Parts: sequence; structure tokens; C-alpha cells
Amino acid sequence: MPSPAPFPPPRPLRRLRLDADLLIALRWGSVLAMAAITLGFPRLLGITIAPLPLLATATFLALVNGAAMLLRHWDREPIPAMTQLMVDLLSWSIVIYFSGGATNPLISLLLPVVAIGAAMLPTLQAWLLGAFSILTYSFLWNFYQPLEVKDATIAVQLHLLGMWLTFLASVLISVWFITRMTAAIRIRDQALARARENEIRNGWVVSLGTLAAGAAHELSTPLATMKLVVDDLVEDAELPPRTRQELAGLKLQIDKCKSALTRLTAEAGRPRAEERRQRRVQDWLEECAHGWRALHPAASIALRIDAEAAGRLVAADVALEQALHNLVDNGVRFSPEWLEVSAAVHGPWLHLVIADQGPGIPEDVLAAAGQPLPVHSDSGLGIGLLLARSAIQRCGGQLHLAPRQPRGTDVTLKLPLKDC
Repeated sequence: MPSPAPFPPPRPLRRLRLDADLLIALRWGSVLAMAAITLGFPRLLGITIAPLPLLATATFLALVNGAAMLLRHWDREPIPAMTQLMVDLLSWSIVIYFSGGATNPLISLLLPVVAIGAAMLPTLQAWLLGAFSILTYSFLWNFYQPLEVKDATIAVQLHLLGMWLTFLASVLISVWFITRMTAAIRIRDQALARARENEIRNGWVVSLGTLAAGAAHELSTPLATMKLVVDDLVEDAELPPRTRQELAGLKLQIDKCKSALTRLTAEAGRPRAEERRQRRVQDWLEECAHGWRALHPAASIALRIDAEAAGRLVAADVALEQALHNLVDNGVRFSPEWLEVSAAVHGPWLHLVIADQGPGIPEDVLAAAGQPLPVHSDSGLGIGLLLARSAIQRCGGQLHLAPRQPRGTDVTLKLPLKDC
């Protein structure tokens, strides 16, 4: 029995890439804002600002952001978030130094940078970033290049306008960033919940596999005895033809059980990569159908394979075949007069649909089909359905159950196709 998948780390590389994407997007906004302050505001508001230091700062910040984008594109480790936020804080401090220092209302733009750092960084780094921002603000309180505004009334209006623009920018940045982070956290929590469910189910499947291995060992001797007895009976010349035919069917069932036990013993402990092999869909399903019909000679089992699906490849293993076998057995149990297994290609997926005309799966089983533990019901679908779903998910597939009109059930297996 394969070991359960490892639990995902608390801070995977995907989270680091998400943080990098958010910082890159915000930094391009900073570059545009610096360019507007340098080129647009002086003419529009009638003030004088030294353009060269501000343009140099905006260019430097754009180069840093370009490097971060290249690392992201090359799938390399991103620049540490602490380093990026320190560069952002330092760049805005330079812009504010040449545009009035602490008297410039834009100095409040340092606060969103600190807030973003508090949300993204470890505790110690967040405090260090906050301390650096306080030192920067204190420095700009005493050292800066003042803006030249001749009219005091205009200066007050400009200050109020700057405060409004700073508030607007802070709100937009905070709402955008927090909503993106909240969505990312929600997705991460859902992934963790699914991982916990898989952990519970895998643990249960492993314990069940241990019991199954012991049961297989205990069954081997009785099956061998039954086979010897049936062989002796078949050789009896006085048996009527009908009894001989029934004994032949019984022998076939015993051989099938011994074959299943032999495969279970042979495949036990084999790595998953060796256990799966690529099979043509048509060859694989026809081989499976031969086994279904041998076990259920009285049932009507139809196999329909789409022409496009027949030559495609699918990774099949013993667990997947057993899952498909269990689902077909359930269908035959409730609809022996008609059961159809169809295969069709939908994009990169192979859709296997097991359709029957039985009474349908109970609503409580349909509602709890995705639970990590088996559902106990009178129909006896709980353990088989859980094992089938577990085996299909290990192969990268999905299992869906839906009622069939006017009666019956459609069980759909979505399996990933391999390139031919």
C-alpha cells in the first residue's frame, strides 16, 4: 500500500510567487506615481521640484522591478520581500526628501508600505521595517528640500489636496492588497482542508490495506482447497452436464479470486511509478470488460469506446482497475439487465461513464460521497466508493456521481490522458 502524500509545507513556493506578483504590481504603480509627481504636478500646481533626482529614483525603482519580473519569468527564487519593501521605502523617502520632506502630505504613503510588510513578512522583519520607517520619517522631519510656494493660500490648498490624494492612494492600495491577500489565504485554507481530508482518508485506506493483506494471506489456503475439490468433482464422469457447467463456472470464479490474490501479493510494496504503465484505452477497457463479463455471465454489460479515445494512452494500475471493477460490480448489483460503460475524450481527460438503470444511489450517499471516511448505508456503497475515489485521485483523476433520468445512476471517472 503506497504511503500517503506528504502534508504541504506552511509556506510553499507558490505563496512566495504570489507575494512577488503583488509587490511587482504595486511597484509599477509607485513608478507611475513618481513620474507623475516629477513631470505633471509641478506644471499643474505651479510649484518647483528638482526633476533629476526624482527621475533617477523612478528609473532605479523600475529597474529593480524589471529584475524581479525576470526572476519571476525564469521561475527563479524571487528577491526577498524584505529587500523589496526596503527599496520601496527608501525610494519614496528620496522622492519626499526633494519635495518638502515631512511637510509634504505624500509622506503618509510610507504607511501602506509598512502595512504590506506587516502582512507579508515574519514578525522580526516586520518590526525592523517599521523601525526603519520611523527613522526615515524622523529624518525627513528635519532634513529636506522645501517646496517654493509664494502664495500661502495656495500652499494650504495644495497641502489639503495632497492629503486627499494620499488618503485616496492609501485606500486603493490597502483595499486592493488586502482583498488579494484574503483571496490567497482562502485558497490556501481550502487546499489545507483538502489535504487534511486526504490525510484522513489515506490513513484509513492504509489501515484497511493492512487488514486486506492479512485477509489475503488467510484466504489463499481455503481457495487452494476449494480448487482441488472442484477439480476432482469436474473429473467425475457421472455428473450431469448442467452440474458440470455450474462447477466450471465455480472454478472460473475461484481462479479469478486466486488471480486477484496473486496480483495483490505481487504488487504489494512496489513503488507507484513502477506500478503504473501506459495502456491503450481500447486494449485496457476490453481486458477489463472480459473480467467483468466472466464474473457476471448473466448480466448485460455493454462497452462503447469513442473512436478518438480508442488509441489514446492512459496510466493504469491495479488499484485503478480494481476501482473500476468495484464501480461496475455496484452497477451490476442493482441493474443486471442493462449496464453500459462508455469512454470519450474531453480535452486532456478521458471520461469513463458507468450508466445503469437501477433504483439510484441514496441521497445521503450522494451528499456525503466526497467525505474522507466511508458512508454506511443499506446499499453497501460506502467502503467501495471510498476506495474507488482514493485510487482514482492517486492517478490524478476525479470521480463524480449523478442521478440518471428517468432512473438509474451515472458514475463518471475523469482520468488524465497521456500523449501518444
